Amino acid sequence: MTIDTNTVLMTLMGAITVYFAIGFFRGRLNERFNSFSVRLDNVEDAWWREQERLTSRMAALERECARDRGRALVEKCDKNFYNTGA
Repeated sequence: MTIDTNTVLMTLMGAITVYFAIGFFRGRLNERFNSFSVRLDNVEDAWWREQERLTSRMAALERECARDRGRALVEKCDKNFYNTGA
């Protein structure tokens, strides 16, 4: 029983094709994962910036009310000053 040269070449070409197809799809998946990771990092950074902005705004309101306790603006500070029109 002899193996034909065409059979060996076709098997070899099929194996090479499968190898490069797997590499191509892994590259595409890696590219998508990296772009998703970058988008997730950007969203997380934006969330932290917004959280920091809200925290600084609350601290400024608390400082303003603490400073105005002796003045006539006490009625403004007796209200819930965290509810800023949301």
